[in-house]
Amino acid sequence: MTDEKKPDAEGADDAEQKDAGSSDEKKIVDESWKAEAQREKEELGKKLQDEADKARAQPLPPAEFLPFVSGIAAQALMQLGAIDNPIYGKKIVDLDAARYSIDIIGVLEEKTRGNLTPEEEKYLKAALHDLRMRYVSAAQGGPEKQQKDAD
Repeated sequence: MTDEKKPDAEGADDAEQKDAGSSDEKKIVDESWKAEAQREKEELGKKLQDEADKARAQPLPPAEFLPFVSGIAAQALMQLGAIDNPIYGKKIVDLDAARYSIDIIGVLEEKTRGNLTPEEEKYLKAALHDLRMRYVSAAQGGPEKQQKDAD
């Protein structure tokens, strides 16, 4: 009986040694992977820093009224679902947010009355009119619903 158990014990010892060897190999692989991941992280950090440095080196555009208004108008268009939301990569309708953005442009129109160039006034009125019409359309269900109601 002892002879029968002896090979089992030897087999167990061999298996333990094989497992120990495997874990040593895993440690080597894991350490290698960690070093590679750290190197990649450092390279990415350097690349991001270089891009940030380039961005800071470029002068900012002048602060002007028309780009300011067109930025708010673009935000309203995104909120109305007319253009893709860059965060989600698709069109999302948020009527409450759109109404707020349109109201901000309305406040700008009211508070700047008499202080704008003819070009600025024309742009502001056109943008506000267009956004309000789009809002009404979106609030009523969009052009698809209006077309079905007409049929």
